[in-house]
Amino acid sequence: MDKGEKIYHVIIDLLLASILLLIFSIQWYSALFISHTVNWMLNSHFWTFARFLYIPSNSKKKTEKYISGVSKRLTKYGFFEFVIIIGGISRRKHTGVYSDIDIKFIRKKGAYYLFFANLFLSCEKIICFFKMIPLDGYVMDSAKSIGKKVRRDEAPLLLYMDLATKDIYPEYNKFYNSVKN
Repeated sequence: MDKGEKIYHVIIDLLLASILLLIFSIQWYSALFISHTVNWMLNSHFWTFARFLYIPSNSKKKTEKYISGVSKRLTKYGFFEFVIIIGGISRRKHTGVYSDIDIKFIRKKGAYYLFFANLFLSCEKIICFFKMIPLDGYVMDSAKSIGKKVRRDEAPLLLYMDLATKDIYPEYNKFYNSVKN
């Protein structure tokens, strides 16, 4: 996670823990443990982890349907400069029921975008949790972070690009519409 996403998740953990403390008479460390566990599970890390235990939860059809849906949802909001898919999908190696979806959401600058971009991804991860889709998604603070996250043998697939961003990142223009339906 980049710094902005870490801050967001700490705030969510603290808010959930505060709510638990107000509603139930439990110790603060128990409230924090419960809130962090719920936050972790609802952010779909459960299904990403479960695939390493050989618990099947995904299919190529489910992956394609999710990507199509998130692509449509991205166009409704202006939180991101661009969004890319990496990993097995970008290498054209979907490994079936144990494959995850690796998506990097590069947010626009500012506290407003930090909060709403992370909220958008949290909602996506909750959707994926209940649909049993292993989403390995992260909100990146800037495009500079991508180089550390992408392998040399994978060409990122551009899922979304803000029109104002097209001229700022010309290296991603060649991937524009690569996964659009």
